[in-house]
Amino acid sequence: MHSPYSFEEIQVNLAQQPERWVRQPGNDRSLRDLLKLKSQLELLNLARVEQLFQTVAPQLCTLDSFRALQSVCELQTESIITVLSHPVSTCWLYRAAELLHAADLEALPQHLDGFAPLAIACFAAARVDCVISDIMLPAKFSFPGFALMINLDRPTRVRLEVKNSSEVGLLRLTCESLEFETPIRCDTPETDLTQQHRIIGFPRFFEKRLTFEYGEPLLCDLFRADHTCYSDVDLKLWSRGLRRSESLLERRWPEMYNELSTNLRVLTPTSTAVTKHHSTGSNRTAAGAICTTLTYEPWFTDGLIHEHRHDLLNKLMLIDGIFEDETSNSLIYYSPWRPDPRPAIGLFHALYVFIAVAAFYERLLTAKEKDIDITTEDLLEAFGLQVLRLLIAVDELRGSTNFTRFGNDLLMVLDKETVRLHTVALETGAFRSGLAAELARDHFQKWTKGNGIDVTTEVPQNVSKWAGI
Repeated sequence: MHSPYSFEEIQVNLAQQPERWVRQPGNDRSLRDLLKLKSQLELLNLARVEQLFQTVAPQLCTLDSFRALQSVCELQTESIITVLSHPVSTCWLYRAAELLHAADLEALPQHLDGFAPLAIACFAAARVDCVISDIMLPAKFSFPGFALMINLDRPTRVRLEVKNSSEVGLLRLTCESLEFETPIRCDTPETDLTQQHRIIGFPRFFEKRLTFEYGEPLLCDLFRADHTCYSDVDLKLWSRGLRRSESLLERRWPEMYNELSTNLRVLTPTSTAVTKHHSTGSNRTAAGAICTTLTYEPWFTDGLIHEHRHDLLNKLMLIDGIFEDETSNSLIYYSPWRPDPRPAIGLFHALYVFIAVAAFYERLLTAKEKDIDITTEDLLEAFGLQVLRLLIAVDELRGSTNFTRFGNDLLMVLDKETVRLHTVALETGAFRSGLAAELARDHFQKWTKGNGIDVTTEVPQNVSKWAGI
């Protein structure tokens, strides 16, 4: 399979302007080229998985599902990028590679059958007719890139067919007790749960680029969400929350709105409705997907930015690693965000993520309208605490001599942005109450005591100095 993109050229171009990834977020050519780079890797991964099947499990190569895998590898790559770079597809590819390397011949046939919906999605995107017969599929499965999920209540042997003779592709599913058809296209609109809850159309947000894939089984398993109760998800409540987040970001930080809506593809809910305990997550094996609970603003949007930036940094590391070798992961660093010691890459991730969160707070503080659910005083303290944590992290990481050139350049830009945010925090009185500094010092003391580590450092003194106390 040949990619239309030059990996090396894109890699070099993206590495030349590290400030673009910190101070200049946006829906620009660099971000789109980065996504092309990631897509190219998925194309290569698909070809490698096909070759591995023939080497590790040649007895499976007579199955219709394997022939579908071969056929997808022969399609025009431009037409299937959207499907193959979807988080559900990347998840499937990662898992397939794991099973093949482990030569797990017991789990491989079932996993290979799971490629059928992905293959159908590829053929639909490429506008090529396809039939896959006699495939055992789970009770719920989705078509990546088409915001569409099928619910059959129980694992069933099915026949899948996509016909593209009309303007809109038509998906036909046949099994022993059921036969139905549904349009399938890349802009599949949100639908009601129809045909006895057989067809679920996922809603779209952020300029219809981000799909709200509640109940998608593969992502629910990955994020440990309860996909058995997808019908309990309060769609109206979630829709209001996502629309509000859209509006808040578009008005307060349009560049981040563009960046987030360009980079993220899927949101998986881990709560059915609003919850006070807010948690979020992402996973490098499902690039472009995040999970979150629904909560109040600005914490909900804070969480979207947080996980988006984790996902973005994972993609940036395709350009070049942050550190020269793995020895950096054996070093222990103090992280002002965590109760446990962290490797260098973990602390770098936190710095990269929370610098964007602090910049979001800055924009909320300088806005004339107050349209969030907390007081200005509480927001100031949250901003001040994040800035102190950023200063600590930069100070910790400066001691590392193991950075690649790209990693060092990126750290320099993060350092510069942290200094700017510190100036804003002083000007806005974010340290005036003394609470931010107290919380930062208290965290350090609990960390050293809890981990039994006697660290010779000036963190408490530096915190007082930075806060002007």
